[in-house]
Amino acid sequence: MNSIICDAVHEHRLLRLDYHWGYRIVEPHAYGLNDNGHELLRVFQVSGASESGAHLGWKLLRVDEIHQLEILEEKFAGPRPDYRRSDKAIDSAFIASSSCRKQTAHAGVYSRDVKAE
Repeated sequence: MNSIICDAVHEHRLLRLDYHWGYRIVEPHAYGLNDNGHELLRVFQVSGASESGAHLGWKLLRVDEIHQLEILEEKFAGPRPDYRRSDKAIDSAFIASSSCRKQTAHAGVYSRDVKAE
């Protein structure tokens, strides 16, 4: 589990990350595993690169495909009105806009670090 991602979700802080086509600024909303065991991050992208051409909107990112990750000082207001708490893509959530450390104790998850610059 990535502590930078957990902190960003819990503290409602923006993340800057390098993913596929370049850098993105995102609001992290949920972090967990899919049914294949891949770590996933549900975000609302507010700016940056986009493979689909949609530079603003909901994205589902695989954490193992994030190359650089940085938590920013800037905060966002919290879950967006159209955020769905029960995300069907994330089978086992580490965190969904609540305390990461509390939920991970129940999930029995493994650790993988993405280094911040």
